[in-house]
Amino acid sequence: MNSEDKRLLVEAAIAASNHGLRKEAHSLLALFPELIEDEEDRSICASLIYFALNEQSEALEALRHCHSDRAQALAFLYSQSEFESQDTHKFTQLLEGDNHGYRSGI
Repeated sequence: MNSEDKRLLVEAAIAASNHGLRKEAHSLLALFPELIEDEEDRSICASLIYFALNEQSEALEALRHCHSDRAQALAFLYSQSEFESQDTHKFTQLLEGDNHGYRSGI
């Protein structure tokens, strides 16, 4: 399967989860090891699908072994029920990287 086909299947999984198509999203999610080679990228994509399906514990579990700033920012987002102003600052800082714009991970 070429990379364009793989990318389209990942996008379909995300779209399915955003539209509440649980069965379809989970079916495509099962193919992620074959579709996404990088383990951290695969975990982050899976977490987005779980989160869209309102499966927060699974979304957090998908990120358990990820240590990039982006993964940490997502885990922070998933674990918050409501944002307060200081929370959004921390979230933005994690997404944007340090003062020099460095982002670890993806």
